[in-house]
Amino acid sequence: MNSSELYSGIDTLLYRCQGAYAEATLRGYGSDLRLFEAWCTEHSRSWLPAETTTVAEFIDHELERLSAATIKRRIAAINFAHQMSDLPRPTAASVVHLALRRAARRKSRRPTQAIGLTSEILKRIMDGLPETPAGLRDAALISVGYDTLCRSCERAAMTVENLRMAPGGEWSVLIGRSKGDPVGDGRIAALADYG
Repeated sequence: MNSSELYSGIDTLLYRCQGAYAEATLRGYGSDLRLFEAWCTEHSRSWLPAETTTVAEFIDHELERLSAATIKRRIAAINFAHQMSDLPRPTAASVVHLALRRAARRKSRRPTQAIGLTSEILKRIMDGLPETPAGLRDAALISVGYDTLCRSCERAAMTVENLRMAPGGEWSVLIGRSKGDPVGDGRIAALADYG
């Protein structure tokens, strides 16, 4: 099987899963699977199905340059490919578990967190935006994101039909689907008046 057939196999696997998983998740899995497939080809190993020792050696190789969280994400992609191909998961073996533990212990470090968007920072941003159509658009996107705590993809999915005005003039927005709500039960978020 040549490289283009393998890439086609990854693409076919991901195509089958469209609608069942978020697009960003499938893109991430595709990227991670292509990296694993390339590593396996370079080391004359099978990527699907993968042997448990292959996955453990891949982890040991990756821990030299990647964080434990990134390695775990790559292992999740390998697990996903096997599960969607109805193959036994090589990631459940003790040799893989031990390799992941080695990665976590070797790459342990306290994560840093960016400063959150406070109301003071929001006000400075809003005050700095120009009174142009683009500035007004940016103000709306930033304020809706601040009020709803939505990711950019969730804001991009919003439409005018999602807006609701209460009898008192307060606005809210229906968030149809989010990462924390993959089945789409939705939630209503209040919008502040920044005027």
